[in-house]
Amino acid sequence: MLLAVASLVFLLVAGSFTVGYLALAALARRVPGAPPRPAAGVPAHSFAILIPAHNEEAVLARVLRSCQQLDYPRERYQVFVIADHCTDATVAVARSHGVQCLERDGNAPRGKGAALGWALARIEGFDGYVIVDADCTLDCHALKEFDRLFTAGHRVLQTNNVAGNPDDSFTSYLAAVANRLENEFFYRPKSHHGLTVFLRGTGMVLHREVLARCPWEADGQVEDSTYTLALLRAGERVTFVGSVRVVSDFPISGEELRRQRRRWVGGNLAVARREVPRLVVEAWRRRSWLLLDAAWTLLANIRSLVLLVLGAGLLLAAAAALIAPGPLAVAAVGLGLGLVFLNGIYFALGVLSLGLTRQRLRYLLAAPQTAAFMLALALTGLLRRSAPPWLLSVRRPQVGTDA
Repeated sequence: MLLAVASLVFLLVAGSFTVGYLALAALARRVPGAPPRPAAGVPAHSFAILIPAHNEEAVLARVLRSCQQLDYPRERYQVFVIADHCTDATVAVARSHGVQCLERDGNAPRGKGAALGWALARIEGFDGYVIVDADCTLDCHALKEFDRLFTAGHRVLQTNNVAGNPDDSFTSYLAAVANRLENEFFYRPKSHHGLTVFLRGTGMVLHREVLARCPWEADGQVEDSTYTLALLRAGERVTFVGSVRVVSDFPISGEELRRQRRRWVGGNLAVARREVPRLVVEAWRRRSWLLLDAAWTLLANIRSLVLLVLGAGLLLAAAAALIAPGPLAVAAVGLGLGLVFLNGIYFALGVLSLGLTRQRLRYLLAAPQTAAFMLALALTGLLRRSAPPWLLSVRRPQVGTDA
């Protein structure tokens, strides 16, 4: 009996997230598509594009060329590379492309969050600040769309981050499917209905008034999540911009995925462990559905954690059915299997949305292996009491770079 009750608790928790995923996916069908690209006109806002970089000589040239090709008056934006404790040719690559390079070295704290805070305190005179990683490209119409949204009253934007290499390996393909689900079936409907959207590290756009009111003080492994919570507490909302893509390569090997996901999963679990109880209390005191949604979103974003809870509930239900069979145990097993089916349906939405080829069908055969790997990372993160040490993501030289 106790096993069956315990299994139902786990399954109901997992079920609450599963229902949330599917409800948002259903709402996504009613969200209007991306608007036409902004018409030509006199821009109303100036932008600084910030590119944090630590030893990025192999990939930096591509994003700099992307910035040079933006369809926006050149005098209305400026590109800054923040060279954070670089020991390679990052600074030389930046300056060879005619952009300003701000160097950090010595005893200054390392890391993307610290580098951004340092740079934002020094770069003044712009209406908006665009933050992109060193290994990506930005749609040429991006600044025009940001200008339009700023004029419409939006002050914090998150672009549509997509995979540029979904067919490189089964690892990059499955990561691209998960990313597609997050963009199209999670954040797009949440943003349209005024719910919580989290910043995602790259493709972030901040209005100067927001930075004046809520200075960037975020640091650590998941500075984007930390700053999003600071914004929410200050009454600012993040708008998801599906019409602008930031394209970057996703991990293609298990080792690359391990390094990246260990940082993301471990860091987000550490933030969730610290912030979710606080958000629930604050939501109750302030009668704020937005803060309560932020707590749910923090956990829902860690999908491997949701699957881990579902797996634990299903195992407990199976044990209950074997040890003490009865109606409650049978109901728990049925509920667990039903939730597995619904999560499979949700995953299939991402697969179909991204598109299918013969190669991608072969990649899908490796899905259980990758799912087991992600569950192991989630379990490790739960057992760890602090965030994992910072690990630089593996960068591969881009074809045709002029670094």
